[in-house]
Amino acid sequence: MFNERRVCYMMELPDRNNARNISRIPPGMYLVKYLKRSASGKYRDVYHVTKVPSRSGVLTHAGNVAGDKFKGFKTHSWGCLLPATRLGMLYGQLAGLASRGALHKIHAITNRQNFYLEIL
Repeated sequence: MFNERRVCYMMELPDRNNARNISRIPPGMYLVKYLKRSASGKYRDVYHVTKVPSRSGVLTHAGNVAGDKFKGFKTHSWGCLLPATRLGMLYGQLAGLASRGALHKIHAITNRQNFYLEIL
């Protein structure tokens, strides 16, 4: 959501007490910073969700599924947020579709500037 208007969906992992790489981030207000390139260099044109308690490297990047690997589901998220334009099914599980399009929509709205994101 952006100014009370839905911009996209966000796919996240299930809650596992904020454990690195296997959990969603806790509810709260986060400063999100635009990055031309992630620290690892793997991702470009993404956002970094800052000051997540006990976590680092939490990004918002393209990806389709954030399934619970402990239950045999696939995931493109290791604790990151995956934007999606619409929801559907991939690999027999809930998926966020048109993820790159959703990320481009966020770029257009934020003009690649920092913003605050509230996780409920």
